[in-house]
Amino acid sequence: MKPYATYKPSGVPWLGDVPGHWDVLSLRHAMDGLAMNGLFKKSEEFGRGAPLVNVSDLFQESFAVDVDSLERVACTPEEIEKYAVQEGDLFLVRSSLKLEGIAQFAVARVVKEPTVFECHIVRIRPDLVLTCPLFLSYYLNAPFARQSLVSRSKTTTMTTIDQNEALSTPMLLPLLDEQRAIADYLDVETARIDTLIHEKEELIGLLREARTSVIDRAVQPHQTKAAPLKRYVKGIATGPFGSALHADDYVSGGAFLINPTHIVHGKLAPDADVSLSDEAATALGVYRFKAGDIVVGRRGEMGRCAVVPDDGEAYYCGTGCLMLFPDSSKVVPSYLAMVI
Repeated sequence: MKPYATYKPSGVPWLGDVPGHWDVLSLRHAMDGLAMNGLFKKSEEFGRGAPLVNVSDLFQESFAVDVDSLERVACTPEEIEKYAVQEGDLFLVRSSLKLEGIAQFAVARVVKEPTVFECHIVRIRPDLVLTCPLFLSYYLNAPFARQSLVSRSKTTTMTTIDQNEALSTPMLLPLLDEQRAIADYLDVETARIDTLIHEKEELIGLLREARTSVIDRAVQPHQTKAAPLKRYVKGIATGPFGSALHADDYVSGGAFLINPTHIVHGKLAPDADVSLSDEAATALGVYRFKAGDIVVGRRGEMGRCAVVPDDGEAYYCGTGCLMLFPDSSKVVPSYLAMVI
């Protein structure tokens, strides 16, 4: 994009220089009225009544509230009037159990029926003479603005951003038509990117299905017969019990210990910090793999499996794995691992 003709210091270190005709003011000066916390409701009041904007409804890729997916809560006419949501209202997550949960913004683009918002949310009603609400939502969710807000939060049992702190956030305000143009541009570009992501995810899903299909076809030809695994191995053993292997036996840079998490995409991915001292390796000698043995995860994510490579390293079976000793006169170890 072309630069503007002139720039000026913003007075805010993390903003730097800004276009000369843009205003720099706090969020409170871009509001129409006071900010307001939402209403508190008990669990038995949910499931009926008015649509409710909740914390989870603000975490949308579009930075806009999806009014068609809101849950409902029973409200009095007075509550509906006091906590009413209008088109263009901006909402802020003011408290969360996690630091990354606060300072998220979203705008109510449309309101189809009387709607309210809950107590962990602050409603900010933008001054429509000065601001485009969607532009504000994009701006306040930008990393530099959100990080500034998060840095001023406080944590006790929950992480909270004080309303005054939130409203003191520096705002860059171009001319109103320019704000709308920026918001429209971002709508188009983010929608295009979201479409590409969706298409890539669909392609990844199809490729995974194709991968599974290829493996199934390769290892299950019509002329073969199914047979128990024991016919193709000389033996199966379980890794050491917990009483034989303790966390204080682990050292850095010793003999590799293989647990299920160290089997990734059919290969061993040992962790140098999860290895055995010389003493522990000697005591657990019966659990040392030979090249061509197969290690299988027996807990957690089932199906993790790999052939032990002939690379000169020492590998030992962890408590969460099985040791398979293929009968090489009947089966190729890598083929057996693929079947498993």
